[in-house]
Amino acid sequence: MFKRATIFLAIMIAVQFSLYGCRDEGSQTDDSTSSDSDSDSDSDSDSDSDADADTDSDSDADTDTDTDTDTDSDTDSDTDTDSDTDTDTDSDTGGPCEFDCLPHCVSWGGTQQEGTCDGGLRCCEGAEEPDTATDTGDDTGEDTGSETEDTDTGADTGSETEDTDTTPPRICILPLGDSITQSDNAHVSYRYPLWEKLIQAGREFDFVGSIQGGYNGMPNYPDNNFDKDHEGHWGWRADEILNKGGNNLSIWLQSYTPDVALIHLGTNDAFQSNSTDSTIQELQQIISMLRGDNEKVVILLAKLIPAGQNQQNLDAINSRLDGLAGELSTDISPVVIVDQATGFDAYGDTWSDNIHPTESGEEKMATKWFDALIANWPTEGGECAQ
Repeated sequence: MFKRATIFLAIMIAVQFSLYGCRDEGSQTDDSTSSDSDSDSDSDSDSDSDADADTDSDSDADTDTDTDTDTDSDTDSDTDTDSDTDTDTDSDTGGPCEFDCLPHCVSWGGTQQEGTCDGGLRCCEGAEEPDTATDTGDDTGEDTGSETEDTDTGADTGSETEDTDTTPPRICILPLGDSITQSDNAHVSYRYPLWEKLIQAGREFDFVGSIQGGYNGMPNYPDNNFDKDHEGHWGWRADEILNKGGNNLSIWLQSYTPDVALIHLGTNDAFQSNSTDSTIQELQQIISMLRGDNEKVVILLAKLIPAGQNQQNLDAINSRLDGLAGELSTDISPVVIVDQATGFDAYGDTWSDNIHPTESGEEKMATKWFDALIANWPTEGGECAQ
């Protein structure tokens, strides 16, 4: 009887040790409702480290990393209102120990500690903790970024200039006058140095007229390429240019059409005491006749060079020319005064007759004609039709 009681007591001790000596606190239901209301601005780093009562070490690294990297390079104003309601329902049911229970417990990290398995300690080394955590996080992050679209409103207002040919056109030039324009067989007249200057300036042109030679023959021109055409008539007055026995300007203009007329007329009118009024009227008629042939003709009207005689009459004509030019000049057919009188020496720049220019006088006249031509070169040229 005593033997049976002893056996029964041993069995009861063994059962009690089995029930309480390896007490696993694992059957715990942990309703940990972590309600994160995080207002994160784009970098939503939800690090839910669920500290369950048994060092769950759940490493529930809920790293939402909602990184709204709106790299719009525009004006992106992201107000990311992420309201994460993470309801972690961790139902940790630590099962029975997989190894024999020890008379002591160890922590999850393996450090042995005496005592019961409380405070996150387990009784068996090496046991794994099952994780049944349910992440019901409700990410209600609303991206309210106002994105401003880049719009290029730059208007290209570049004004593109069309290439235009600025080369002066070829023109027809009419030297019109008396003996001072024509000269004689021993003098080249102003026409030759003028021709040289225009060639050197690279201008395209053609002298026109019904005559080529000088009075009493052809002078010896230094360059045989010289354009000899002109309308200079020895001893003629302005009225004779208009009408002299059927040989006059209206007839000559049937053979050519000048773009520019170089007019030096009135010296013989002054010498023969024709009235200044009549000479001015005849010059006006000559200009009108030239325009009848070409409405755009440019008139270069010379003030007469001084002479050793009848200077008073010459001055009277010259004094009227500015008014005549102002009266007759138009936009399409300007009348331009060329002051050949100023700077010209009636004795030093003329032959012994004190009327016709010597080489120095021809050079002075050519220079003034050249300057006036360059300044008033027409924008259009004709065919010249010689």
